[in-house]
Amino acid sequence: MRNKTVYSEETFKIINRQRVFSKDMLFIKGSAIAITINLGARAVYADNKSIAGWITCFIAIVVAPIAFFVYPLSNGKKEYKKVCESNKGKEMVATIDFEKNNIVAHNNLGQVGSVKYDDINEMVETNKLLILKSKGKDVVHLDKQGFINSSPEECKELLYERCKNLKRKKR
Repeated sequence: MRNKTVYSEETFKIINRQRVFSKDMLFIKGSAIAITINLGARAVYADNKSIAGWITCFIAIVVAPIAFFVYPLSNGKKEYKKVCESNKGKEMVATIDFEKNNIVAHNNLGQVGSVKYDDINEMVETNKLLILKSKGKDVVHLDKQGFINSSPEECKELLYERCKNLKRKKR
């Protein structure tokens, strides 16, 4: 089985959105915001005339969400431009081969990588992509329209068969 994924600007935005709103990142960012709100509320409660408490609350309610969610979402376009610059103005194209024991990806930048099926423990599906993860990190991006002589459904079945740590999600 083979897949060809073109890393367009839209693809980078989808990948970036998945990173920003992943379970792990939401937990970390949510905890940081909650702690900051708690500290600000305590400072305001102790002395509501203190500017430090109000500044801490402002940071927690306004600045932190912008820094944690809005700003990182804009990085997809920057990553896309950076990749295009390093590839003489062309989009990156990755060819992913599903071999017997691992998945091998190589791109038009000359980079090659592989991941063992046993290392994959999560699959995130979007309208355009299948994103395979290992220990919370993206390892393979598959364009659903990029399968050669197969389909996304066949790929998912193959992955459930070969990836021992990948569980089917209950619907």
